[in-house]
Amino acid sequence: MVVISVTPRRVVPRGRVSINGAGLVTGGTIDLNAVTGIGNTTALELSGAAISADTTGGNIDLNNAIAATYSSLTTGTGSIIVDNTGAATFTTATTTDGLIDLETISGNLTVGTSVTAGGSNKNVTLTTTTSGNVILTGTTTAADDTVTVTSAGSINGAGLVTGWTIDLNAVTGIGNTTALELTGSSISAETTFNTDLTEVADLEKHLAPLGLLNTGVPGEVSVTLAASSVEAFKKAKERIRDNIRKATPPMR
Repeated sequence: MVVISVTPRRVVPRGRVSINGAGLVTGGTIDLNAVTGIGNTTALELSGAAISADTTGGNIDLNNAIAATYSSLTTGTGSIIVDNTGAATFTTATTTDGLIDLETISGNLTVGTSVTAGGSNKNVTLTTTTSGNVILTGTTTAADDTVTVTSAGSINGAGLVTGWTIDLNAVTGIGNTTALELTGSSISAETTFNTDLTEVADLEKHLAPLGLLNTGVPGEVSVTLAASSVEAFKKAKERIRDNIRKATPPMR
């Protein structure tokens, strides 16, 4: 276990109670504790399977080289940015006033209990690159702001996603194995699914009579939802899900 704590005993000039530096920190468990930031001037380079980073205020910026579970990431006024190579589970990540940007490279990204960005104009971004699914087990919140989820695989999970704007982007499906639970005023969901034209045509057939089909791009299907279309969309929801599931069989 590696434990790094920087805490003032009395009054310490600003900038003397942070953790920074590009030297590699290696340990089975890495526990970081500070007052004014962790990686706030120079991102920390870590290689650990169990990580926590908590600071009273200031930014948190971490790069980790292996699959990991982040039990706690917290700050007051400041952002949380994590780039993890391999799968990562974020049990709790919280800011009082700051954005949260979490990314995994070649691995699943799982929201364990909660990811919450507080403050105005402070967004949550969840990303998997190269490969990996986003699994929304816990809640993801940017209450009056934007939650953006971009997956190199699929996006699934019953954890509530809350934001004024919710932007979902995937390759192999969105809610294709577990329907997503959303609370948002502006929602977009785009996935690249099976290009079998039979499936596209079937989806078009059921959407067109409801006035929900916008075929501005040949070969693509999109839905335009106005306020007057809400009830019609509810009636079509199960039909849409059935067609998407046919087009994107669950990953094994």
